[in-house]
Amino acid sequence: MPSDTLTPDAAARESGASSVVIVGAGFAGLTLARQLSRRHAVTLLDRRNYHLFQPLLYQVVVGAISPGEIGVAVRGQLRHRPNVRSLEAEVFDFDAVGRILNCGAAGGAAFSLTYDTLVVATGMQDHYFGHDDWAVHAPALKTLGGGLRMRARLLGALEAAEAAAARGAPSEEVERLMSVVVVGGGPTGVELAGAIAELSRTAMAGEFRYLDPDDLRIELVEGEPALLNGFAPRLQKHALRGLERLGVNVRLGTMVRAVDADGVTLAGPDGEMRRAAAVVFWAAGVRPTELAGAVAAAYGITPERDGRLAVDGRLALAGHPEVHVLGDIAAYVDPRHGRLPGVAPVAKQQGAFVARLLDDRTRAPFRYRDWGRMAVIGRFDAVAEILGIRLSGRLAWLVWALAHIAYLVGFDRKLRVMVSWGWRFVLGRYAARLITEAR
Repeated sequence: MPSDTLTPDAAARESGASSVVIVGAGFAGLTLARQLSRRHAVTLLDRRNYHLFQPLLYQVVVGAISPGEIGVAVRGQLRHRPNVRSLEAEVFDFDAVGRILNCGAAGGAAFSLTYDTLVVATGMQDHYFGHDDWAVHAPALKTLGGGLRMRARLLGALEAAEAAAARGAPSEEVERLMSVVVVGGGPTGVELAGAIAELSRTAMAGEFRYLDPDDLRIELVEGEPALLNGFAPRLQKHALRGLERLGVNVRLGTMVRAVDADGVTLAGPDGEMRRAAAVVFWAAGVRPTELAGAVAAAYGITPERDGRLAVDGRLALAGHPEVHVLGDIAAYVDPRHGRLPGVAPVAKQQGAFVARLLDDRTRAPFRYRDWGRMAVIGRFDAVAEILGIRLSGRLAWLVWALAHIAYLVGFDRKLRVMVSWGWRFVLGRYAARLITEAR
């Protein structure tokens, strides 16, 4: 076998352990790696050496929490799993016949990896619907690096506006620097717009000398006629009213026609309009990573219209029971809940299911337990649907907070986030407002 082909270690081979390769250290991949028994020699691959809790990434953007509170080193989570090795590497292509992955390590060296069972759980990436050039001017919230750049752009615009106002710059310049457009009215867009509004009410009111919180113009643009598609109408209306109370101008039924360095061009019920803005954030769409397309090509699968890969009750590809696809890139139709969304609870449950499946602890097909959905609007305000019960306001916020704390990896991070939230929500302080990235 070539020297650049990795195999399970000698102890694993002697014990007859099967080789399981997991691509992606997100919710599904990390859950699977931590729950598989030592009957398997596991290799976990990811382009980054950390697991990211994406649902709270928007709080990094506004400086409410630091990156270390939602990012955790993968190796640290696997230190008590001697049968699992973690490699910072990227998969280039697949050999379905030989059951081989061709990869590139973090240092640039190429290698191959053999497997008995392959699990692909690489998640989603940003989707600009054919306008990828907009990404330069409207960054999206999918990676930690993207979140830090968004934080730098937002805080940098406020710093520039303060300086411009101090030197007596024209009002048009200050207004552009004080304008934020968030594109997308799903949970990410709603939470991001609300968090920016809360930031302006605290930091700008007490720390800036020339800026007034009322001067910050935040617009949330959504192409559908309502926010939070899929939520009950009553909760959609509550979210709308909550954002408006925070000073967010919500534009429903409005599409983005162009994005450039100076702002956005919109088309809505009142026709086409131009909005000058120094800060534009994209929260309007996601699509499977390119690796999903490589999987489809290698294993003879036709992707769904949205690029996701159809899987059966074992979460495996048709004709390839040795290949499982989990999380956001998997298209699975649950008998009770229909086509499952790409959210963290689905991914974690799928990871746990495949662990039981490979350990011969279940023969039943995958069934999703839907605990509900939720979105935070602002300070002590959220909407939630839990087991058919619809909540809004403070009680929904409490449920949202407890659920997100529970999903964080590691007790130390749970504690640190609770402290950060107490500092923010009770005292109105934002402890991580550092500009550390290029704007």
